This record gives sequence, C-alpha cells and structure tokens, in this order.
Amino acid sequence: VLDNWYQTNIANKGYDDKVVSTPGFCNNREMTSGYNWSANPSTTIEYAANERLWTTNKMPMLECGSHLDLYTTKIGLITADEVAYAGGVYGRSNSSYYLYTNSAYWTMSPFYYKSSTIYPANVFGVGVSGGLYRTNVDWTSGGVRPVLNLSADVTISAGNGTMDNPYVVS
Repeated sequence: VLDNWYQTNIANKGYDDKVVSTPGFCNNREMTSGYNWSANPSTTIEYAANERLWTTNKMPMLECGSHLDLYTTKIGLITADEVAYAGGVYGRSNSSYYLYTNSAYWTMSPFYYKSSTIYPANVFGVGVSGGLYRTNVDWTSGGVRPVLNLSADVTISAGNGTMDNPYVVS
C-alpha cells in the first residue's frame, strides 16, 4: 500500500528527488524487560513501546534501539512514540493535534505478540478519537498514513500547513 502510494503521489509526479532514505525509519522491536524470544517463544512477548507509552512510565523516545530495526526506505509509517510526542495518549481522545484525522490508522510500533490468542500480533494504532490504542494486524478497517523524510534543500513555496491549505514543496 505504501509503495503504491509513493509511486502514484511522489515518484510519478517528479518529486522523488525531494525525499531521502536517510535517516530512515525505526521499527523499535525492543522487548519489555523480562521478555525475550528464547525464554518466551510460544507465549507472550511485550514490546518496550508498550511499557513506555501504556503500562509504566509514559515516556516516549525517539532513539532506535538496534541498527537491525532501522529501515532505510523512502516511505514508512509513524511510530507510536512520535504520536505520543505530538499529543497522542494511550486510551485518551485528542481531536486538537495535527495527527488527528477522525479516522483510524496503524503505526509501525509493535505492541505485543500472544500466541495463545486468535489474533496474536498487535501493533499501536491511532484511533478515530485521536488517541493511541492497540489493534491486531489482521484488522482491515483502518488505514495507513505515509511518512516521508524530505531532502534538506526542500523549500516551502506556498501554503500554511493546514488541511485546507497544505504546504507546497519545491
């Protein structure tokens, strides 16, 4: 879905040189303390974003825990930590920040894996109300919101960044 969107809306319109693949996108798969694949291969794995944003300290971070989690592509998804920095809180509505769209969409941050459930893999999402929540990866009623890293030489030629008057890059 992301690759098709990129091709249609960026590459086919001549904007490919305005997007860079570095620094990339971090899908931080660090696990909550006490969990690892060796000890819990067929039970439950909770990911560190779960602990950071929901259960324990409510402190988002923008660091990539491992170089293995860094993807150098031109398009990705937002992380749950980035949503939290922007104003999204787990389980709380927020319709007054720029990521609120009145529609649900996925982030790229894993929430947990529970092999004993009907939908074992769960990720963070942004809900219709604007808050963070968890959703299974089989969920098909939501959407994705592409994220791009713009080249340093991009300038804004028009717009003010609102929905009605978006920025125009040149």
